[in-house]
Amino acid sequence: MTVNAVKKRRTLPILRRDYTEAAICFFSLLLFALLLKNPRLALSSTEAGLSLCVRRVIPSLFPFMVLSELLFRGDAVSAVARLLRLPAKVLFGFSGESGAALLFGLLCGAPVGAKSAAALYRSGRIDRGELTRLLTVCTPPSASFLIGAVGISTFGSADVGRRLFIASLLSCLLAGAVGRLIPMKAGVREATEPQVCRERYSLSSLITGAVSSSALSMLYVCGFVIFFSTLGGVLEYLAVALSLPQGLRPLFFGVFEMTAGVESAAQSAGGVYLAAAISGWSGLSSAFQVISICRDCEASFLPYFVSRLAATLIFPLFLLIW
Repeated sequence: MTVNAVKKRRTLPILRRDYTEAAICFFSLLLFALLLKNPRLALSSTEAGLSLCVRRVIPSLFPFMVLSELLFRGDAVSAVARLLRLPAKVLFGFSGESGAALLFGLLCGAPVGAKSAAALYRSGRIDRGELTRLLTVCTPPSASFLIGAVGISTFGSADVGRRLFIASLLSCLLAGAVGRLIPMKAGVREATEPQVCRERYSLSSLITGAVSSSALSMLYVCGFVIFFSTLGGVLEYLAVALSLPQGLRPLFFGVFEMTAGVESAAQSAGGVYLAAAISGWSGLSSAFQVISICRDCEASFLPYFVSRLAATLIFPLFLLIW
């Protein structure tokens, strides 16, 4: 390899980083200017995000975060793991504990699934490779969101919600099966959180640790919800100013925030299929929630994004054929 080729290889990552930083800077300045031009937009959008956190996000997530943290910090999860060991091993090549994290994620949604997976990694029960694969299958939209919010509240049909939940199961099954064929670096990490402690004196520390850790994760989740709610308000302002076609608005919103995208899809032709695609993608807000919860776990998030892109196609396709 020539000297010029080596210099070129070293220069390309720097150039890519410079372009990324320039794009982020431009986008931030644009948002800043739009919010200064219309301060009421910032106020109303932030209030909507705060209201969403208080009314829906915290009540639906925080108790499950604490309970999952208690289960995975202690030995209570072992009973669930024993039941799930065989199907988790056969279908995904996972341990029984990872099967329990998958169950929590399917029922309670991406933040709880990511919280459970991160707790397993921090306690030394799974390695980095299994964590990376686990995040592709334990972070779908929750059953209550798909059945309740999308199916019943938005489209007035529990059947639509149930079909979306089945599509979510199939998407996770496919992601897990494909991920099993891709070799991952193990990267075993020494435990940084307490292992099984059944003594009474450790009960208080177990509970306080679970609550404080879940509260910190909940703070991150709410921060992203508020930020992307404000971003959604700015995007709506831009959509009106640019006279964006009604059919494109759901995708415009859904890239960033799932709830806003689904609500916008309901007002469009073929809205149920658009809402299915947006639910499969789950939005950048959900993605950054997962990343923030697992920020110190050294996992690769590229497979996670690939699985969400695949779900964007699987969800509407499943509704179309069934």
